[in-house]
Amino acid sequence: MKLPVSERFIRAQMARGKRLIDRHSLIFFDVFDTLLARDCAEPGDVFDLVEQRYNAAFPDAALGDFRAMRRAAETAAAQKRAAPGLERIYAELPLDETQKAALMALEWETERAVSTRKYTGCALYRYARERGKRIAAVSDMYLSEENIRTLLDASGYAVDDVIVSCAHGAEKYSGELFSIALERLGARREDAVHFGDSPVSDILGAMRAGISCLWLPARKHLAYFKPCGEAFSDRFLLPFTANRVLLVED
Repeated sequence: MKLPVSERFIRAQMARGKRLIDRHSLIFFDVFDTLLARDCAEPGDVFDLVEQRYNAAFPDAALGDFRAMRRAAETAAAQKRAAPGLERIYAELPLDETQKAALMALEWETERAVSTRKYTGCALYRYARERGKRIAAVSDMYLSEENIRTLLDASGYAVDDVIVSCAHGAEKYSGELFSIALERLGARREDAVHFGDSPVSDILGAMRAGISCLWLPARKHLAYFKPCGEAFSDRFLLPFTANRVLLVED
């Protein structure tokens, strides 16, 4: 969803976010594009990096268009179970078990390599932590809760809990994953506020669960961030730079 916004709007959202944190005892954060950003133009670029690394390591068994293969596997897995995890997705790949194991390990290694802190989410996280709020990460993701915690720990986030869709077969969009998070943390709806970048999964989903929420735009929503092309500089160097220089003051 394209909703071009300005830096001024982001600063206003940050101020609103701090006021919401002041009024709630439990703070939920989305993970990717909220607490974390990837040093690539879009999530599918991770699959291209996996293919490059795999083909370099196994030239005799080189793959072509792993991105399309991986996406098709995720679609097939989702038809069998809501919010499938990485193991269920890889089970759908038309490859032998040795190839699947190597690719799945490379995908996890690549996710760790390209993940970094997101400036807006990090600023609000610090604000909440300084005020002694309970903090939980709530994510629609195929990586395990342990994997997501590892990524967050590596970026300096000490959260009280991690609730991930693939562990529960439930997603944010319906509000169900938020309800699971509230129950797990022993909290009431009025205790919590959620921050996320997706107008649908994060905002509509939180509203369906009856909890307060605030939209934090992702890099792709910025009015002055041009669409990335196919060149390496557009797909990787530009996002890498943007993740480190587009800063919002606390």
